[in-house]
Amino acid sequence: MTALVLSGLLSLAANTAHAQRVEQVRGDRVLIQTDQLKFAPGQKWEAIDGSGDIVGTIEIKNLRDEKAIGAVIEGVAVKGANLRLKTDLKTLSEDEKYRTRKWFIGLSSLSAQVKVRTLGTDTETDLVGGQWGVQAGADQVLTAHQTLRLRAGFDLVRARSDINNLTDCGGDRECTLWTHYATASLGFNFQLMPEGHSWNTGVSTAFTGFLPLSRDSDVLDASKLALDGGFEAGLFANLKTNPITWLEFSMQRIFLRDTDRVRPQLIRFNLTWIQNF
Repeated sequence: MTALVLSGLLSLAANTAHAQRVEQVRGDRVLIQTDQLKFAPGQKWEAIDGSGDIVGTIEIKNLRDEKAIGAVIEGVAVKGANLRLKTDLKTLSEDEKYRTRKWFIGLSSLSAQVKVRTLGTDTETDLVGGQWGVQAGADQVLTAHQTLRLRAGFDLVRARSDINNLTDCGGDRECTLWTHYATASLGFNFQLMPEGHSWNTGVSTAFTGFLPLSRDSDVLDASKLALDGGFEAGLFANLKTNPITWLEFSMQRIFLRDTDRVRPQLIRFNLTWIQNF
């Protein structure tokens, strides 16, 4: 009798475990062996692979003969994948929703800067150099499709300075000198994340300060950089390469303090690798 009861319990446990797994996949349709009390048409379930990563979303279409038939509406579904009922952030309580926070670090691996100088009605632009840096911060979920990012960044910049000075150029009529400086910024990104897509986009704003690392500079006034700073505004777009890694392209325009009626500005183009943890 005891053996019979144990056999029944083991069979029930096996069926229960199997009930929330994908049994068959045919194109974008999946078949799920199910206890029908757990499934209902219109529900969305997350498909989870053996490593615990969410690989897709399945929407239940109908129930038939103790099986659920669903459609893959995002990502993929694989045979044997575990299923977990998907919860929309909009249905969470305020306390639960605002606990959804992720930290991140980023590395600017490729970037360029354009110098913009305005004196009266004349505007001068020039490609001035490259920038390498790091950033870190936190992403705070606001709604299912909106996130606010607090970020701090530190960058090293190598900028070109084209001059016409025979003394500094060693006798050449024209030459290029390089200046180096560091920037530090603190600001926010507002991110919009369309449902079902692996990218997001938004706007950014920050305050940026400058510190000269070399004395000679035609790009910015190095004598005043130690106390100089500016306001930064820009746009960005992120592409998800896996659940916690993003590749971000951004453009920022930095408005610096006026110097002798010259209004220097910088436009940065950055490609940044971002890792959540």
